[in-house]
Amino acid sequence: MVDLGDFVGFIAAAFMIFGGVLPYVPQYLAIKQTRNASGFSTFVSLILILANIVRLYFWLGKRFEMALVYQSVVMLVAQLMMLELCVSMRSSSSSSLAFDDLATGSNGSGVAALGASLSSSALSSARRSNANKSPFAIAHLFDPATFWQWSNFQDYTMFLVVFTAALGVVSVMLIQQNWFVELLGVASVALEASLAIPQFLKNWRTKSTAGMSNAMVLGWLAGDVFKTIYFVTRHSPLQFICCGIVQVLVDLAILAQVFLYPSNKSLS
Repeated sequence: MVDLGDFVGFIAAAFMIFGGVLPYVPQYLAIKQTRNASGFSTFVSLILILANIVRLYFWLGKRFEMALVYQSVVMLVAQLMMLELCVSMRSSSSSSLAFDDLATGSNGSGVAALGASLSSSALSSARRSNANKSPFAIAHLFDPATFWQWSNFQDYTMFLVVFTAALGVVSVMLIQQNWFVELLGVASVALEASLAIPQFLKNWRTKSTAGMSNAMVLGWLAGDVFKTIYFVTRHSPLQFICCGIVQVLVDLAILAQVFLYPSNKSLS
């Protein structure tokens, strides 16, 4: 006979593993339906990806339950999918706008613009090709002016590979040091705790929640409340508990924005 406590624990662990990605499903579907990713901040994906990479290294130095490790892997896959979709939609939107501008040209101006556009594209391609041959091809990934706003998904993956490898080298050298392990834990939860802040700032800057899925934010709140309770009851490291509390507060602030900007309908 199955023990009720074990069964509840299994359900809770399963929800921890997969529940974190559920809020992004409605946002993902909304972006695919509207073919517009402008309402979602890709910096949310950046924060979640970095936080979970750091969390995996934290686990190497301070073992915690495997459910949180599996959760990190699932979240990494989900955010890479989300990021790829956003980059694809952004590139598609830029191309459509360019051709619309060309189509509205008159007295040959559209043809001239087309030639200029093709020349510019060819030049950009040539530059990318030359950059790929250079040993310093990744230098542009660390330009603050264009960071995490690249038009090529390959640039995002290259940055993440470099980040993961660099952190791996440092971890190999310092993983035996307790202060470094604790620092990884603090860094991981500090990043995760701030994951909704880019969305909050985006809404505040535009004074609009248009394009943001209310279901996503409600999912954030429900998941973060559950996660915080889970951390407390499972006696998880203190860093995780503090992270959960901060996330709940930020989720509530974003929900407040939905009511503060009532004239801007957001996707549900």
